[in-house]
Amino acid sequence: MQYGKMLLLGLILARAVYTDVRTGKIENRLAGAGLAMGLLLNLAAGGGQGIRESLRASVLVLAGLFALFLVRGLGAGDIKLLAAVAAFLPQAAFRCVAASFVAGAVLSLGRIMFRWLKRRGMRRSGRSEGTLFRWQKRRGMRQSVRLEGTLYRWQKRRGMRRSGRSEGTPADGQDAGELRRKEMAALPDVLADGQDRGSDRGKDGVYVRGETIHFSVAIALGTLWVCLGGSI
Repeated sequence: MQYGKMLLLGLILARAVYTDVRTGKIENRLAGAGLAMGLLLNLAAGGGQGIRESLRASVLVLAGLFALFLVRGLGAGDIKLLAAVAAFLPQAAFRCVAASFVAGAVLSLGRIMFRWLKRRGMRRSGRSEGTLFRWQKRRGMRQSVRLEGTLYRWQKRRGMRRSGRSEGTPADGQDAGELRRKEMAALPDVLADGQDRGSDRGKDGVYVRGETIHFSVAIALGTLWVCLGGSI
């Protein structure tokens, strides 16, 4: 009877983790079915005393965690899942809740460390790549502008000498100044291009802000720890 109860509870938790990770929600019918099964199993095992203990543990868990739901510290599906766990394991209900929060804290800390290390490594690589890219871009633009300006001035002077015009020098100076202005105007585009390349690295899902740990995973791990005889 005890092993069958543990197996059934494990299947419910596995289904809850699957739906939570896949859709971000825990089905109400799954939590309700788990609560009803826990009550019925304790009724069959301990009679009226068993169902009273199971019901009392579920109600206390719901009432105790409702404040976290009001401040959006915990989802309604997670609270209902913990109530179902309490219905299955009334004697160990509060140990399961405590173990779930400990597991959630460990998972959150591990995720924060992973994201920090990942972001630090990407920033270092992004700085080196961005610096090299901007340097190559500027160098190529300056060389191309110089070559184009030299060729243009040579063609201009050659045509002016053939035509015998004497106003080529002021026009040449004006063209050179215009080329310099174009070069300076193009530098912000190069810097913006480098910033765009750096910002694209954040869109690959590695450290997207707003992602949170699925608490159903912590509930499953905490319940498993208590069932295996772990102490909290």
